[in-house]
Amino acid sequence: MELSILNELKFVDTNFLNTELYKLIETQLSKPAIKRSYSNCIVNFFNSRHDQIYDIAPYTNIYYNQSDVDKLFRSLSITEQEVINILQKVWFWKENYRPKCAKEPYVEVMMCIIRYFLKNNDSKAAELSTIYLCFSGKFYASLYGTFWKFPANKQVMDYVINSQLTNKFDIKAAGTLFNAIKKLCTTFLQKYKSKLVTNLTDDEVGKMIQQLRDRERSFLLNIYAEYRKAVDNKAYLNYEVDNLDADAFRITDNDAATASRLTEGSMQILTTQAVSLKDCKIIADERVKEYQIKDILETIILGNKENLPQIRRVINILICDYFSAHPGTSVNSDEFIRCAVAAKPNTKNPLIIEMKQTVLSWLEQDATYRRRSKTKATANSYYSRVLFYFALIIIKASQR
Repeated sequence: MELSILNELKFVDTNFLNTELYKLIETQLSKPAIKRSYSNCIVNFFNSRHDQIYDIAPYTNIYYNQSDVDKLFRSLSITEQEVINILQKVWFWKENYRPKCAKEPYVEVMMCIIRYFLKNNDSKAAELSTIYLCFSGKFYASLYGTFWKFPANKQVMDYVINSQLTNKFDIKAAGTLFNAIKKLCTTFLQKYKSKLVTNLTDDEVGKMIQQLRDRERSFLLNIYAEYRKAVDNKAYLNYEVDNLDADAFRITDNDAATASRLTEGSMQILTTQAVSLKDCKIIADERVKEYQIKDILETIILGNKENLPQIRRVINILICDYFSAHPGTSVNSDEFIRCAVAAKPNTKNPLIIEMKQTVLSWLEQDATYRRRSKTKATANSYYSRVLFYFALIIIKASQR
């Protein structure tokens, strides 16, 4: 009886993914025009979902549909049916095989692409292709939908990211969803590169797919477990906005209410979105480049959750300072930007002095700033760039 069961469990492995599908992909990617076409396809996919992929947490599902599959196959100048014809020869095609996505044509194509770039020592292309696979429908969208049956509550997720997660969680340490998935993929490739470039059997390829998918599943499950705890405990991030000292800023009740609303709105943007490189390009000048200010802002905003109360206060000071000089107006103006970044060297306002000391204390933690701030003009530029970025966030909050 036992021998009979063992015989039923036996399978004869095949090698069609290596001998036929990989050869097809290798032939296509060896053509420069097709390789460029494929690269453009991948970049366009990431660009089309930029806000979700580069967010600081998995707030929403990232859908991958048939049009994305079609674009991938077109970029390679092959058809999905060609791939299906090969997969139908694989031993597990008609079996109840795990992972089920190993029978998905585009998944097997991506595994061949990853292998191709690894074999040709193009680690960056291999990494980007692996990240693309992790954001595809049979990976991210499927896994996300398994945990979050409904869209995540932003206030709860904000609480989880800011209060529950430590740097032991990849999403917290990496700062964005993209960077966290990138780290996952890099680790996977480092561990399995030597195996991936060999002539894997069809079952071995399936096991590699399972390894990658299980890693992404664990990544999302760890976040979801903390999310469920927060939901069960009715915990969420709530920024209570106080009015600043009336003796320092004399503003009307209406402006005070507006300042409170804008402060809360700005904090929601800062804690739920990655630092915008586009905005950093806008505020950069000849002394501070966009990547320098982006690095500093990421450290301030995402690097230490204990900075959040100080960030909130700096934003509230910026808003109230403007309303005290421009009562009844809107922050959605160039005048607000000018007011925010204007030097106030002789001010006796204790809140403006407090704001400057706070921002400088953040900047002093950056080694590049400490080295370059010996030049007063450069030091002033760094300071004003931080306030400029916060001013842009405040304007975005006013437009919501």
